[in-house]
Amino acid sequence: MTTTTTNTPEGWSPSVVSRYNPDDVLSEALIIQAATFAGSVDGDEPAVLVPYVATDPEAGFVAEGQPIDNSDTGSAQVVITTNKVAVVTRMSRELTSHPNAAERIANSVRRSVIAKADAAFLGNDDDPTGLFNIDGINTAGNLGTDLFAAYDAVAAIEADGGQATHVLIHPTDWGALSKLPVADGSNQSLLANVHDAATRSLAGVPVVVHSAVPQGQALVLDRSEVVGAYGQLQLMRSEDAFFTYDAVAIRATFRLGWRVIRPARLAKLTIGDSANGGAAAATTTKAKTKS
Repeated sequence: MTTTTTNTPEGWSPSVVSRYNPDDVLSEALIIQAATFAGSVDGDEPAVLVPYVATDPEAGFVAEGQPIDNSDTGSAQVVITTNKVAVVTRMSRELTSHPNAAERIANSVRRSVIAKADAAFLGNDDDPTGLFNIDGINTAGNLGTDLFAAYDAVAAIEADGGQATHVLIHPTDWGALSKLPVADGSNQSLLANVHDAATRSLAGVPVVVHSAVPQGQALVLDRSEVVGAYGQLQLMRSEDAFFTYDAVAIRATFRLGWRVIRPARLAKLTIGDSANGGAAAATTTKAKTKS
């Protein structure tokens, strides 16, 4: 005779709970917000080849009835290497049988995976390199007593043919900038609007306030120059891994990778009290010498 238990949430019955679309459940992940999707990945350390146009063809004037000169495009490609973010946690069997346990545990491991992916996306040392460590990006001054350096950053990106789409900044730094007054002695902010607090922008560019951004720094970027590859969030469970504990193993994995095509279309800002006036011309950093 088969006995069916009715006190266990259905979502925890199968071995594989679900494979979640990253654009749905990981929408707040920085690689989804600030990169252009180049392809879905799964498997054993796959790489994604992303073609791009290195140089545009050159147009010209031509007389009526005369042949048009050929102008080829410069084609190139970048290789996106990917890595897997993973977490395993142990939950008592009794806990997983509680109502709504599936949703709560799934949200917990999802937050853990996102936090690790975001930290790597911005701060990885290499393979792939985090955005703040990319060689050749612009430096555009200090945001301290004014916001002029932000306009220099946008101008540097546009001068190279790009378009600034995002500003990434730490919450405490955004809070400090939001307290810059419109004039000495004023309690009106240059940035904050008490009537529309949800709107965040700097130099006309949308701001993403995120705790993974290094404090004291900000990054202005052209999203089309950051290509990302990522797979589905896979959430799985096992009744056997912790058999002697009468516990259930919950595992979440997420594979991702990214590459910057044109580093000159990213610009780094510093944030501090000792501002240099904010109007320093943007200059391209020298590439680091690798041993």
